Amino acid sequence: MSNKVLCIKEPNSWGSALLHFLGLDVLLFRHMVVRQLLSRTGKGFLLAWQGRSVDNTLVSEFCVLLMNELCWPNSFFFPDDPLRLLLIPDGLGMNDIDFLAECEKKFRYDGLSCRLLNSLPSITVFDAVRLIERAYCESNTP
Repeated sequence: MSNKVLCIKEPNSWGSALLHFLGLDVLLFRHMVVRQLLSRTGKGFLLAWQGRSVDNTLVSEFCVLLMNELCWPNSFFFPDDPLRLLLIPDGLGMNDIDFLAECEKKFRYDGLSCRLLNSLPSITVFDAVRLIERAYCESNTP
């Protein structure tokens, strides 16, 4: 088995236009992300974050919040997972704006949702955690 860490990717489906027309594209894509997350393990999660210069507690808190608020099956989000692909609502829980507002409350960072939204579509989970970490350090510097 390879040690290569695979991030979540968008599907490259020939029928994406048809699925969008039928309103099934988001549902199908969310199902694909769920399958990818279910194939990940805690060991793979730790391996993916190994060597990244971020606070492990912050990583865990952010990933658990993402899992809980957007109803993902686990919190095994890898650093290079595009955040915009994980902000897909399930139709039952919160949406992306609600999640970002919860981040502001949890991490006590006013303006976090605007900074994250302005960074979409290119921001990854790692980038989001670093953004929160930097803001926390700045706010606690005398």
